Amino acid sequence: MRSLLKCALAFVLPLAGYAAENLPSAPEPRPEVAVTPAKPAITAHRIERRIERPTYDRQTVVELGLVAGSLAGDAVSTAKFLSGHYYEQNVLARPFVQSAGGSAAYFGMSFSAILYGNHLLRNHPRWKHTLNWSIIALESYATAHNARI
Repeated sequence: MRSLLKCALAFVLPLAGYAAENLPSAPEPRPEVAVTPAKPAITAHRIERRIERPTYDRQTVVELGLVAGSLAGDAVSTAKFLSGHYYEQNVLARPFVQSAGGSAAYFGMSFSAILYGNHLLRNHPRWKHTLNWSIIALESYATAHNARI
């Protein structure tokens, strides 16, 4: 323990004296640092993506007309199909299509859901047009299938 104290006195005291000689006599004022506001982390690419696009442009209106036509064709062909000895295979639609009012409500709500999907996808035009064309293809197939039988 005494040897550790002797070692500390032998090495630390001279260093402390040397450090005291090199210190300034009085504290100096800090230089003024210009504070610049932080730049936003949003890049130009992300700002461009946030631009609101119109929900119903010309191409979307034409596609929605085709969707409405294919839904109407499916409704008419389903009504004619059910007038025979057939039944609706879609379990969700079966309770609605037994009457004209229920069928109108079912296909009207289907079109409303497609309109809402177009509204949600207004900033993603590729997905919006994919949704519309897939509904057109599906309903046109259903119409052709019902008409063939």
